Amino acid sequence: MSKTSSRLTYPMTRRTAVRLIGTLPWMAGGLLAACSTTPAGAHIAASPTVPATLAPGGTLDHFVAQQAAQDQFSGTLLVARGEQITLQRAYGWANQARHLPNRFDTIYALASITKSFTTAAILQLAERGKLSLQDHLGMHLGGFPPAIANTVTIGELLNHTSGMGDYTQTPQFLSEKGSWTSAEQTMTGLLDIIRQQPLLFTPGARYSYSNSGYVTLGGIVQQVAGQSYYDYIRQHIFRAAGMSQSDFYTRPQREQNALIAHPYSRRTESNPTGPRIDVSGTQEFIGGPDGGAYSTVEDMLHYSRALQAYRLLDKASTNLMLFGKSTPPSGKAPDRSVNGGSAGIATNLSMFPTLGWTVVILSNYDPDQNFTDLVKEAESLVAQV
Repeated sequence: MSKTSSRLTYPMTRRTAVRLIGTLPWMAGGLLAACSTTPAGAHIAASPTVPATLAPGGTLDHFVAQQAAQDQFSGTLLVARGEQITLQRAYGWANQARHLPNRFDTIYALASITKSFTTAAILQLAERGKLSLQDHLGMHLGGFPPAIANTVTIGELLNHTSGMGDYTQTPQFLSEKGSWTSAEQTMTGLLDIIRQQPLLFTPGARYSYSNSGYVTLGGIVQQVAGQSYYDYIRQHIFRAAGMSQSDFYTRPQREQNALIAHPYSRRTESNPTGPRIDVSGTQEFIGGPDGGAYSTVEDMLHYSRALQAYRLLDKASTNLMLFGKSTPPSGKAPDRSVNGGSAGIATNLSMFPTLGWTVVILSNYDPDQNFTDLVKEAESLVAQV
């Protein structure tokens, strides 16, 4: 089983990356466009307790500025102690064709960070007695063959040990995704494809990262809650945490909203080593429970603080997400991070529960070594506090 690590692996893809909740043992091109320096509505800390390395003009500030100057980073970075933002920067273009720069309120695709929201939803329903992590899949969601319905548990889906694979690699998904024009069609279509996939191994036998498993969890959420997965997350996660700009934006919304960053990638079959190109036209109508959410850095800070203040889950469930068990470990706890990546999308949320720090880095460039280096630098500097 993959351990909960405080470091990114390289290269990162959509199928990597949930370090906060996906691997817990309890669940068996363009030039530099702009640099924003004073966030509207945000309070930059002037406290002497903020280390110089994490303050404006400090080590991290210089590091990300250098990356952006070399066109190695396009996105927004936020560092905060508690609710107080100590450093916030935005670089690059949100939309190169329209010459719209990334800003502090730019909305980015989150990729697999979405899985954290799906996990929180499942844990909320478990707290309310609507399901148990030991329940078999078939107790809450129909249409699966008995060999899957009666063997795979919700806990195994959460922990990527269910034996399910990755629907995104199937010919059926690639041929059908362009025909879906509503959230309902998307969820129905995804689940229909997943129901036809055989298990890769006996449930619980080993770890294998599974997007199919998290779409299935989204199906369980909407079946048990009696509302669409998307509406449940909007109400019980985004609204509850004060994430006012976060949503599962549809293709028309993404095309119309100037605040939503376009993804720029070199990782296409027709363009493996050339300049970055806008790949927004390749995205589905709406993303799924495995990677379809959009957010801002400040909304992700709100999520981090709401989670740690037990506003989304009770203490036991929160500790399961943060530490892998219902009670926090003794001594200084390590950081807990979630991240995601796909073509033109690289995201990371690092939380340091015992230190009170949060680092959010959202980018509309590929999840390459440059992004990994930035995350490592930020986490290392916080760990030295």
